[in-house]
Amino acid sequence: MNKKVRIYDNLLNQDQFTKAWRPEESFKMDLNSLDPLEKLKELVGVEICFVRFSQEESHLTLFQELEAYLTTNLLPKFKSDVFLFHMEYEVLPKSKLRSFKGVTKGRKIFSEGDFIEKEIPFSNETSLFASVIHVNKTNSKLIFENYLYDSERSFLLVSDNGKDIYNESFLVGLVTKSVNEKRLACVNYLPLVMRYCFEGDLIIRVSGDGNTEMSLQIFAHKTKLSYLEIIMDLID
Repeated sequence: MNKKVRIYDNLLNQDQFTKAWRPEESFKMDLNSLDPLEKLKELVGVEICFVRFSQEESHLTLFQELEAYLTTNLLPKFKSDVFLFHMEYEVLPKSKLRSFKGVTKGRKIFSEGDFIEKEIPFSNETSLFASVIHVNKTNSKLIFENYLYDSERSFLLVSDNGKDIYNESFLVGLVTKSVNEKRLACVNYLPLVMRYCFEGDLIIRVSGDGNTEMSLQIFAHKTKLSYLEIIMDLID
């Protein structure tokens, strides 16, 4: 197993980072509004790749190495709060049973005090469940259980503004502004990084093909030196 790092000095026209392994909708730009997109030059991308060179190595070691690095090495170094956002795979018809069971609540993976879940209507007949989970030492290894590997619908947010994130209003605003309105839900990361990275937060998602390469992709503002120094020190 080999680990390598790619640095993207600005995120304008960096499709190999922003759209890697993903559909067009995952970083959808409005080419008629290029002025705001110029601000992407103020953002940096760090990609920490875990690569399998030999077929003799199990592809499962990719996942093991990535999980260990994130939960044991990286996340404990941050003094800020870490949150996991997750939403359903698709917009579904409303039902009393579905509303009662929820998604994160129904899986019973996380303690009730560690997450907030909200059913968000898309129409009179349909809705989408979304959750924000406060990641801590006790539950950090659980974030991969049907969550973080689905990076079209899940990501981590490292923030000093926990009160603004750990609430239902955050979920409603994020889904309304950042989720492409199709039956199959998909986070559009462009409005996310344009808002939260400029507020000083980090966005972390998982990427890769699951066979020869898996990676952690980290979005940050160039001025957030404390975060970036932690990341680079761990890489060295």
